[in-house]
Amino acid sequence: MINFKSIKAKMLAYFFSLFIILLISFVIFYQMAVSALYRVATDSVEKTIQQINKDTYKVLSEATRIADNVSRDGEIQVQLRNPLPDSQQEMYKQRMNYNYNLNFKNQYTVDIDGIYVLGRNGAIFRSSKGTLRKQEFREEEWFKQVIETREELWLAPHPGSDIIQNLDYLTISVVYPVKDRISSRILGVVVVDVRAESLNKIEDNGLVFEGKSYILDEDDKVIYSDQSNDEEEIDAVNHAFHENQADHTGTADKIEIGGKACLYSSMYLSNNGWKTVGIISDRQVFAPFERLRMAIIFAILVFGIIAVIFAWKGADNVSEPIKKVRTTMKQVEKGDFNVQLKIASQDEVGELAQSFNHMIEKIKRLMAQEQESQEKLRYAELKALQSQINPHFLYNTLDSINWMVRMGRNDKVEEMIDALSTFFRISLSKGRHFISIREELIHVEKYIMIQKVRYERIMESEICVPEEFFGYDIIKMTLQPLVENALYHGIKEKGEGGVIRITAEGQGDNIVFCVSDTGLGMSKEKLEKLQIMMDQGIDHDPDAYGIINVQKRIHMYFGTEYGLRFESEPGSGTSVYVTIPKRIGGKG
Repeated sequence: MINFKSIKAKMLAYFFSLFIILLISFVIFYQMAVSALYRVATDSVEKTIQQINKDTYKVLSEATRIADNVSRDGEIQVQLRNPLPDSQQEMYKQRMNYNYNLNFKNQYTVDIDGIYVLGRNGAIFRSSKGTLRKQEFREEEWFKQVIETREELWLAPHPGSDIIQNLDYLTISVVYPVKDRISSRILGVVVVDVRAESLNKIEDNGLVFEGKSYILDEDDKVIYSDQSNDEEEIDAVNHAFHENQADHTGTADKIEIGGKACLYSSMYLSNNGWKTVGIISDRQVFAPFERLRMAIIFAILVFGIIAVIFAWKGADNVSEPIKKVRTTMKQVEKGDFNVQLKIASQDEVGELAQSFNHMIEKIKRLMAQEQESQEKLRYAELKALQSQINPHFLYNTLDSINWMVRMGRNDKVEEMIDALSTFFRISLSKGRHFISIREELIHVEKYIMIQKVRYERIMESEICVPEEFFGYDIIKMTLQPLVENALYHGIKEKGEGGVIRITAEGQGDNIVFCVSDTGLGMSKEKLEKLQIMMDQGIDHDPDAYGIINVQKRIHMYFGTEYGLRFESEPGSGTSVYVTIPKRIGGKG
């Protein structure tokens, strides 16, 4: 018989209570794990669809870009304005000449299958050598629609090209109007074909859980599927999206397709109203976790049986030693980790005492390691903040490099990579806050070199700083944010070409830089508002964050008598004057 007031009975009761708590904890942790897995699946679908959408958009936008480029070609517009040549020989010669030009454009675009120019005067130019479907396209509905609306038209994926006899490939086409640069009338259309297999290559990356992806039209109807042509499945998808009025913001949500619960994410593809959709079933998401759950349950059952046996046999011998354990543990609860549990027995309680002592030593080591890790983490976070760069600028630069690689402009790629490397090296400067004016100007030159790849048509620059100032110190990244501000809020917003100038002159013990532009300029009210923000150090205005940051750092290191001053006239441009002391050998 068991005395229910004995330590043995109490220990057994504690054990069973603990076992129940563990079971409850398992249920809670299981639900948390399911939620975490669901979040992983959600993130997977969202990120994959966003990437597929981005890559698909690149393929289709490249087709639009090529169509726009061809439609603006001056020589082609001349041929579409004039009547066709009278003789077949002249007409053949004309076609061969412009077919060659289109073929030249086509061979540098990986995903474009064909480029065709169809004039209202009956002219036909094409990059493909395939046989034409017909000699007259002006009566086609898509031709008439674009001529009438003057807007580009996307044709859903369809077998083969509408222009040549090519039935082997599923094709997506954009029909683009050729607007006369002289009279603005519509001279014809440019048709650019994209093979749908280009989209398959994008989607071959797949979803983490082996889902399926689709392209829907503006009415949420499936017009393309990466894997399945099952009509019943496509009808079920169409019905599900129609009934649920699906959201296309890219967030993951639940939907029922064919009686099965699924997770989906959808995003608008471009201005044509199409969407990309990724779908996975709940069963695919949770199948691996179900196997893990059964394994955990089995392990808990085995552990429970073994634990009951040991608890029953060990409870008789731990009544006295357990008091020492309890007393020592209370000391630990109070934060005293210098205690030692001294129990000489060799049974389970003795082992518990040894394990307890080892645990205390390990906790002390872990606490010391945690303290050291926290110090290292704080230091790393500080260095990360000091070394922060503009991810948007980096993205645009890498995108430009990617574009130049695709266009075969390897000489420019080398210049861009060299400029980007120098730009980042000076941005980091081994953690120093001060660099020489020579380094700062090199930093600005590399920034301008990179930006000119994107804004070459509207941006010119001049740097006229006397060499006598090159050896003086300047706070790192003082001039570059001002040049960036002049480009984006001066030259770019004006919408026409402009010049950014950097000059400097000595004024006693000071150096005064001037960063000026011939851009949009500022009104008197806006100039006053900017000066107030500079005086008050407001840093939550996204349009002025860079220059306010420069002002704060100058005040911090040199004093409030130094800093920025602005002059501006609407339509004439803006000048920013930067005053710093002549200083050599600055630390930090």
